[in-house]
Amino acid sequence: MKVVLVAPPSITVPPLKYGGTQRVVFWLAIGLSEQGHDVTILAKKGSYINDKINVIEIPDKITDKEVVEYLPESFDIVHFHIKLNFEPSFPYLQTLHGNCKNDEFLPQNISFVSKKHAQNHGGNFFVYNGLDINNFEFSASHNNYFSYIGKINADYKNSSYAVHLAKKIGFDLKLAGGWRPSFRSNINYLGKVGGQNKIDFLKNARALIFPTAWEEPMGLVVIESLACGAPVIVSDRGSMPELVSEEVGFVCKNEIDYINAIENIDQIDQRNCREYIENNFTHSIMTDNYLKLYKKILNNPENNLHDSHNKDLNDKDNLGYENRKKVSFLRKLRDIF
Repeated sequence: MKVVLVAPPSITVPPLKYGGTQRVVFWLAIGLSEQGHDVTILAKKGSYINDKINVIEIPDKITDKEVVEYLPESFDIVHFHIKLNFEPSFPYLQTLHGNCKNDEFLPQNISFVSKKHAQNHGGNFFVYNGLDINNFEFSASHNNYFSYIGKINADYKNSSYAVHLAKKIGFDLKLAGGWRPSFRSNINYLGKVGGQNKIDFLKNARALIFPTAWEEPMGLVVIESLACGAPVIVSDRGSMPELVSEEVGFVCKNEIDYINAIENIDQIDQRNCREYIENNFTHSIMTDNYLKLYKKILNNPENNLHDSHNKDLNDKDNLGYENRKKVSFLRKLRDIF
């Protein structure tokens, strides 16, 4: 199969530091190539995967419709990881990595990155992000600090609550991410981290604290931390209850839950964390599930996810999405006639 992946062009694939969507595109490209598929990526100048994967450079500032002009002449399907504001006339899939407002346009062939993410947008088809487990070093021993990584100045990421807990309980906290706040001596700000520095940061922590305060679509850093053998302490928002089982971390609804989690985090076996990712959130698993969506689209005469034989939204092997609420005017006309 000839697959084209369109990455957000603001950061290279793979990214040097921040860039969760670009890392997902990178791992998906590797997974597709490993299975023998012909992969092309549209991405920022300087992107490189390997000699088997073709990269077409696109400008930093480009509209979704302008991206189409850069597509290769021959392909079977285009997988967009940027937001679309139109309905393509060729076989495609769009993965939504963020959240949309109620009045935003969603194309027909759209997938999400968790079950809750899909439900929040009126759908039920999704594919979890996956990572290349070989990119993450496992450690069975940890240093005496808790980690936080994310957009520190973004209220919805709720880094301030991790700081609040560290001040109240007195544990050592290391934060990584953009923007420098003011802290106490037991709270260490590292700035943006990437590559081996990020791996060391995650694997040496007693646990990751991720008290996200919004409807988190997926939370890639959660599975990255688990891959390194560090358990996680998360809020109950968005996809967190889906991603975190009691064998690998704690899902917290209130401050009492967080305090209990911090006090009991050492009861979790680090090897369980690693095995949990190996069994559920690898790039190979993600690739297999996206291939199911690609084939479903290509096997439909109208090149879409939706037909009379595709109504079982509870089938875990049937990962797609049917958008009944947000339908374009042209689609309404087509359905009428």
